[in-house]
Amino acid sequence: MHYLLKSILVLFVLLLTMLTGCAHKVVVSVNAITDTAASVSGKRYYLTNMLESTQSSDLYFKEFRRYFDHILKKQGYEKSNNLANADLEILFSYGVSDGRTGIYTYSWPIYETFGGETVTITEKTTNTSGATTTTRRTVRIPAYTRQVGNSYETRSYTLYNRYANLAAFPLNDGTSAKSPIWTVEIQSVGNSNDLRATMPYLAAASNAYIAKNSGRQQSITLSKDNALLLELKQLLPN
Repeated sequence: MHYLLKSILVLFVLLLTMLTGCAHKVVVSVNAITDTAASVSGKRYYLTNMLESTQSSDLYFKEFRRYFDHILKKQGYEKSNNLANADLEILFSYGVSDGRTGIYTYSWPIYETFGGETVTITEKTTNTSGATTTTRRTVRIPAYTRQVGNSYETRSYTLYNRYANLAAFPLNDGTSAKSPIWTVEIQSVGNSNDLRATMPYLAAASNAYIAKNSGRQQSITLSKDNALLLELKQLLPN
């Protein structure tokens, strides 16, 4: 065997760990800010689609809002079916960016084993009287390994930014204020542009930051068996 099998197996295990880790966990960034001086008389809200090109009857909007309606309810908010009876208008936007493609190269050493075999050595000796004696003996050459080069592999990747934003505006006589009293910006970068698969993760990550001040952009890692994530996934029919 000319290559060190152990190094190849270690590399395989590392790559397998990376792939399974990416598949089982999603990292979400949340940036939330609130106006601490603002006061609202109630917590009834009306959720509006911020995207002018997409109507509130859009099937994707209706699916995605279920997650955030559930999160808002957990934070003590009450859903209103019309703007006139609401205390807040919450503008909801979502989307996925165009893919950003890059290339990465990784390498690992190649080893070769030398020695390890047995050889027979024949020696001839002549005494003072001129007689010749032939002697054979077996010698074991110790095995040793050394690096003889490196192997390289180059792969390409594509990353997408999946995002959702909430902005809450207080209502006065049926019209909303110009400035929000709190906003939550949620995003996750990954190799899938499937927003439907990612949206439950975005909603779950926002739970602790609705109408709160995160202080800075927070990073939340969610595994696929997260309790709140599983709860959100039960909201949609199979």
